[in-house]
Amino acid sequence: MITGTKKSFILSIILPIAFCAAAAQKTDSLTFSLNTRYPFYTFEENAEMIFHVPQAYTSSRLTVLVTRMNGDTVCKWSGIARNRIVRIPFKLITETGFHSLKAEILVAGSLTRFIAKTDLLKLDYKPNEVKTDRLTGGLIVNKRQFFPAGFYCYSPVHPSLPEEEAVRGFNMMSPYQKILPSSFSERKAYMDRCAQLGMKVHYNLLSVAGGGGVA
Repeated sequence: MITGTKKSFILSIILPIAFCAAAAQKTDSLTFSLNTRYPFYTFEENAEMIFHVPQAYTSSRLTVLVTRMNGDTVCKWSGIARNRIVRIPFKLITETGFHSLKAEILVAGSLTRFIAKTDLLKLDYKPNEVKTDRLTGGLIVNKRQFFPAGFYCYSPVHPSLPEEEAVRGFNMMSPYQKILPSSFSERKAYMDRCAQLGMKVHYNLLSVAGGGGVA
């Protein structure tokens, strides 16, 4: 049986130890980083977090918990990374707008509390949207992966140039040009032909001070 005096004595020992342990735990918000795979999401139902792991921790057992600011869990992962990048799938948040997210990372055998923060942007879908894929370095166009392989050219664009280059595997054209009302019909002609061939156009590549081979 523990008397009141003994209880007080035990508490007087436990509380300082617990306080010292809490004080000894430091917070680190620089070692690990986290970002969404796409800069924004629209039509997707599922998404991915890209969790960046320093080389020194690729063999450590990690536990990652990603939450919204209101405490709701977005995704979690636990294991040994083996690589510098870990892909963490999650169900996409349905509400449009910016959503601030925070990841708490626990490293087995470490007293440090690791934190990483990122934003999730959810927008309404638009048919002309283009987004980057931070994992592959490619683009998402028309809801599909797109890796631009293009070329630069002069203006006015020769009428047969798009089809000549499309058969060589090019899928994007980058003409130096002036965006003037007087040359609108010329630009419309080559852009319509590119659209027919499935070729994209880097439209806003403007000539500088009349240079760039622009007639």
